[in-house]
Amino acid sequence: GFCLSSCPTYVTLEDENDSPRGRLVLMRALLDGRIEPTDEAMQHVDRCLGCRACETACPSGVPYGRLLEATRATIVTARPLGFVARVVLAVIAREWLLRPALLKARVIR
Repeated sequence: GFCLSSCPTYVTLEDENDSPRGRLVLMRALLDGRIEPTDEAMQHVDRCLGCRACETACPSGVPYGRLLEATRATIVTARPLGFVARVVLAVIAREWLLRPALLKARVIR
């Protein structure tokens, strides 16, 4: 339970499902096939900031960040990214598209 006070989403929401422990249980259930990656279930994984503050607080040394990344990679195959997410990732991955996009954002701002 040392991770609870270090997790920003748990501190804000005070929901065990949005804590590192709750997410680990959810990840295990997804891996075992006990639950499906529904929008409701994945909401808790999606809320994680990935800051890994829980890792330094964990006396057991649970590699939470690696487990989170693996879970998110697995989920993408079950739940493909939406159109907007694919466009944003495509723009960020290509500097020749990113520079004009950032310039337009500065102008608009």
